[in-house]
Amino acid sequence: MCGHLRQSSWRGLHGRSRVPEVRQPVSPTARSFCETRTSSPSLPRLDAADSLGFDVFSPSAAPTKCDTWYHFDMAMERYLTFPIAVNGEPLRGVIDTGASRSAIKKAIAVGLHLPLVGEVTGLGFSGTAEGVLFQVDTIQLADIVVHDLQIGSFDLSGIEAAVATDISFIIGTDLLTRVVVEIDFCRSMIRLAKHLEPAIDRTYTRCQVLMGAQRVPTISVELETLGSTTAHLDLGSNVVCSVSEEYADLHGLCRDRPVSTTLTVGVEGSAICKLVSLTSLSIGPYGLKNVPACIVPNWQHAAPVILGWPLFRTFDFALDLGRGNLLLRSSRERLAMPLLRDRAGIGVARRSDRLVIMHVAENSPAEAAGLAVGDEIFAINGQQVDETYPARSERQGERPAGTVLGLLLGNGEMISLRLRDYF
Repeated sequence: MCGHLRQSSWRGLHGRSRVPEVRQPVSPTARSFCETRTSSPSLPRLDAADSLGFDVFSPSAAPTKCDTWYHFDMAMERYLTFPIAVNGEPLRGVIDTGASRSAIKKAIAVGLHLPLVGEVTGLGFSGTAEGVLFQVDTIQLADIVVHDLQIGSFDLSGIEAAVATDISFIIGTDLLTRVVVEIDFCRSMIRLAKHLEPAIDRTYTRCQVLMGAQRVPTISVELETLGSTTAHLDLGSNVVCSVSEEYADLHGLCRDRPVSTTLTVGVEGSAICKLVSLTSLSIGPYGLKNVPACIVPNWQHAAPVILGWPLFRTFDFALDLGRGNLLLRSSRERLAMPLLRDRAGIGVARRSDRLVIMHVAENSPAEAAGLAVGDEIFAINGQQVDETYPARSERQGERPAGTVLGLLLGNGEMISLRLRDYF
């Protein structure tokens, strides 16, 4: 997430989260970075629907090593994670190409006695957040060891609450430019290597990647029939596609189609965004249909489009930022697979024994059922909400259209919520 991590859909019911991009240090010790702008850890910008226990970041263990590959469970995690060691301390890091500077949770930095060396301002989707800089002696990522690196730290408590997990470390492009990121979505496997596999170099379609002033990877895409435009590649975002409100208004992306809303939450605060479906989105020779898109106000980024990792689930994927290459391979059958989308329209905050509705999407099944902000859900399909149910990895709102969810509210009312496509 260009300076952010984002989430969407009803794991919570549906929602998105994000983290800021870093505007460089203003303290004397970090003066050499002054007036440059980088992105901070991109954390989930949470679509309100995510917290309904339907789309929440799960605090699972670090990926399991399998030869040079590591397994990740996308049924349990909403982000791509990889083992990392900071000054010898093993952590799990979220891979975030939308973050130009890596970042660490402050409590962990303090526990490791990392020297505090400056301050930073993080740039999110629609605002800024203040943070600090720590000096790290060594960071080990796969077989790569990096020495003497300054990393950021921001207050991520709002995002952690939204996604119901701890965020220990964000692996930004300051580290990712030193490795090749290979992802096999079919097998849920990921690896970070020093060099690109020769077979990938020969058999995949190559797309040029540029690193602009914000140090976020940028590629060329086409939305519908609007011609080529630029898009940031943000593996720290689990929102399929985000578009600036200005670009959407200029090209009429909210005209003559269903429009809904979603609540997003980031370090810089919360925002109500519009939701639409794009008829098509093309990257090189590959075309995707019926693409969910979040229209974001007060856009802060150079490119008008941001692509999250779920857009690439139908591809074999390799990213070599050091050489400026994105390599993709897919098939007609895989490209025809539907992309993740919410069909409920509820954004919630999780409590120990209930789910509190924070947002109801316009024109959604939730709105049609009469649900409102502040309503509390105590049971789903007859099962009491508690700390284990619904499972934080369970995406109820992404179930097939026609699925009926029975919601017991705090006033004793029972609501039958029939899922459907609403945007």
